[in-house]
Amino acid sequence: MFPLSAGRTLASGTCPRVQVIATHPVEATLAGAPLLLHAVAAGAATAVCAVTPGESRPVAAGTPPRLDGVGALRAEELRRAARRLWVQQVDVLDRPDLDGLRRAIRGFTPDIIAVVAGGTPLHARLVTSVLGLGGSARVHLLHSDDHELPASTASGMRVRISTADHGWAWRRALAEHGSETGVPMPGEGAPRHVVLERLDGPRVLRQTLPQTLARSQGHLRVVPTSEARSA
Repeated sequence: MFPLSAGRTLASGTCPRVQVIATHPVEATLAGAPLLLHAVAAGAATAVCAVTPGESRPVAAGTPPRLDGVGALRAEELRRAARRLWVQQVDVLDRPDLDGLRRAIRGFTPDIIAVVAGGTPLHARLVTSVLGLGGSARVHLLHSDDHELPASTASGMRVRISTADHGWAWRRALAEHGSETGVPMPGEGAPRHVVLERLDGPRVLRQTLPQTLARSQGHLRVVPTSEARSA
């Protein structure tokens, strides 16, 4: 089941809009593709945003060198993967920058934002920043079944999405990330389900994730909702 059923429109009469935001390109495809494919099948418009080009990740043997660097290559790989997933907008930031993230969100005006979960300080900073910048969008975490979301951050809305329904399209999209190493494929180590879990924004901003943020360094910071909406 997808939270917006096939054929459903919003109160404004417009097509629902779903945006996946991840820390780097292959993460956007690996975690985001099952949701994006279900969203497209339900009639939604879709977008992806990677807040880094993933240039610090290991490069697969045999990857041809490029003058513009591995970051440019991986941004191009995400754009090719996104075409396989019928995604309408792709943004890849040079670095995790609040202004760039704000432009990516405002440029698409999503109704649902799914932030890919992870255990790094950047993942925590990304969640809190999206909660501040997301406006009226419903913000969710997107994670695999083995990821345990703290009870204090959840709102109670939890949807399990099968990765088997559109496995062929997911496989084709993942295959576009040729510069990556160790990417699990459907049926070969990739999760059988992903989980879309809505966040209780005020609780997240007050409690769990800011504690992680306080111990971390980086460009993204917690943006209070009032500050973000007045920017």
